[in-house]
Amino acid sequence: MKNIIKRTVLFLLIIFSFVSFTACEKTDTNNYIDLSTYLSDKANVNYFSENKPTILKTSNFISEEIYSLADYKYTTFKTNKEWTYGLTIESIEFEIFSNIGCTIDFTLTITNLKNAQYNTTLGINVLTQQFELSAIKDTAVKKTLIINDMFLNADAEISLLVDSSTFVRNKSLKYCIKNLKISGYHTQPQY
Repeated sequence: MKNIIKRTVLFLLIIFSFVSFTACEKTDTNNYIDLSTYLSDKANVNYFSENKPTILKTSNFISEEIYSLADYKYTTFKTNKEWTYGLTIESIEFEIFSNIGCTIDFTLTITNLKNAQYNTTLGINVLTQQFELSAIKDTAVKKTLIINDMFLNADAEISLLVDSSTFVRNKSLKYCIKNLKISGYHTQPQY
């Protein structure tokens, strides 16, 4: 009889331990990658007012802090060649902080993705997503874009372009991209 009681107590302890560990399991489904590893430390930007390229630190856009409000026409991030091949991007997430409330027309492009459309001019696959973002004065507005595709090549770019008509309609517009995150995972590609 003592043996049955010991086995029952042991069984209950094992079940209790299993339930406890299951209840504490991590439920965060965002697989944020370390952008300091996967992106070059330099971002190429072009200002609408100056129309000349400038190089800024990628960390300015990854930070939760506001770096600098400006009339960014485009912002391009190059991937680190050592890490890009086989990287699957699930989504890209960022915040826009603006000095005025307005609608900003964006185009996101990502090069060298497996399922993207082939661009005959560039000779590579290019994903293009156009979207609007309703900026609110002095408030960060979050945007998440679903990608679900894998890099075929180690040399790729992620670009955000603002349509010129946005600056024509909103002459005083200054904004910044902040809190940039990419959700994904790194595996060997399946062709």
